[in-house]
Amino acid sequence: KRTVFIERFLKFASTIIVIVIAVSIIFDISMIENVIIRTAGLVVFGIGVCIFITAMVTMKDNWRAGIPDDEKTQIVTNGIYGISRNPAFLGFDLTYIGASLAFGNIAVWFMTFIMIITMHLQILEEEKFMLKKFGDAYIEYKNKVGRYI
Repeated sequence: KRTVFIERFLKFASTIIVIVIAVSIIFDISMIENVIIRTAGLVVFGIGVCIFITAMVTMKDNWRAGIPDDEKTQIVTNGIYGISRNPAFLGFDLTYIGASLAFGNIAVWFMTFIMIITMHLQILEEEKFMLKKFGDAYIEYKNKVGRYI
């Protein structure tokens, strides 16, 4: 229902933002001309990619796209997950923000806004799942580690 809609919309929007960013790069449609801002955007983009990859590696066999129905999964609290409960989403947020700075135009800015909001909604759905699946262990983790940082 709500969870499925958010997951499907997130997949759709993820495809659209990649296309929008690619078109902006290929046709150099950026409204940002300041080299310092564009360079900072690329740095933020790179940091986001590194955070995302670190999150995937840390999760090992527990990596899932979306909320698993019947799949066996464990709560991961070590490594980067000891700093952020949602480092993969944080990484995505930073890549989109970085792309907005480096290749910014109205379409990229709009899609970045949509993606950040949609990913936050997905996080809220995943938190409900984690609470139901892991109970007190998740509450303890949630009390120690911030949603983003």
